[in-house]
Amino acid sequence: NIRDSVPLAEEQLALMMRIIRNFQHGKMDAELHWLDLGCGDGYVGRRLLREFPNSRGTLLDFSEPMLESARQKIREQGDQDRATVRKGDLSDSTWKDVLQKD
Repeated sequence: NIRDSVPLAEEQLALMMRIIRNFQHGKMDAELHWLDLGCGDGYVGRRLLREFPNSRGTLLDFSEPMLESARQKIREQGDQDRATVRKGDLSDSTWKDVLQKD
């Protein structure tokens, strides 16, 4: 697992979730919209979907194999109705345009 090579990976994710909860303070029932840039296989996005059941997100990456992996894992998690997976290259100045597609 590639994440095993990232020092303190789980601690980093736990901190991210805690920061988001603090921003949501008093509004936990409100729908949270998030964007995962360079999502890879969707690991962070899937975690957000699990931790925040009222959230919706868009995952963006340039690698079709990674995006297909993200789609599959999101389906397996049962969250395909709350996540949009898009192909886009952040080195291309038009990457934001793919966010507007339905």
